Amino acid sequence: FGEAFLAEHGIDAIFVTCAGNAWYLYAEMPQALAAIAAAAAPYAARVTYGSSMGAFAALAFAVLFAARVLLGTPAAPTSVTVAIVQAPSASR
Repeated sequence: FGEAFLAEHGIDAIFVTCAGNAWYLYAEMPQALAAIAAAAAPYAARVTYGSSMGAFAALAFAVLFAARVLLGTPAAPTSVTVAIVQAPSASR
């Protein structure tokens, strides 16, 4: 979602949709993520976003793109564990 809004505001974007119910855990994902990373590399600011299953992918793969994350109603499959690590605060 969001294609029309981003295009209207002149924001370049790469959209990824899960072909089935496999939570983006396909054997081809390393190659797909490498291609996305190469295409996104020239951009100083990168954001991953999604809702539900897409939010899971946005969070799981954001670190590969050094991206900020925007999540809407995130969900996670029961068979996958996602670790969220908070960066240490500069004041600590």
